[in-house]
Amino acid sequence: MDAELKLKCNSCGNRFRVMTMKYDKTGKNLICEDCYARQNPQTARPAPTVKPAEQKEVDKWYCKKCGYKFSRKKGAVVSRCPYCNNAMVAKQEDLHAASLVDQSSDGRFDF
Repeated sequence: MDAELKLKCNSCGNRFRVMTMKYDKTGKNLICEDCYARQNPQTARPAPTVKPAEQKEVDKWYCKKCGYKFSRKKGAVVSRCPYCNNAMVAKQEDLHAASLVDQSSDGRFDF
């Protein structure tokens, strides 16, 4: 569904996406972000900046028991799976064809 729900700002009268609306000082009317910033100049903040994923330095890990995949800061010590608490964790770059073949013979993968 491409149509987005838009509401009329009770202050300026323009239509805006619902997810960008905020309540006014009274808490009764929805207003746009611009009108909110004019009513509350001390609370208006710049949008947070987010680093692109390629700039974050993380190591990717997986659990050999439950298969849970997770990431941690580069260089962080990982000794247990955060999902099942098992000590059989490995970096994803350690995953290669031979280890997959070995793991496939494990009885847990029999259907």
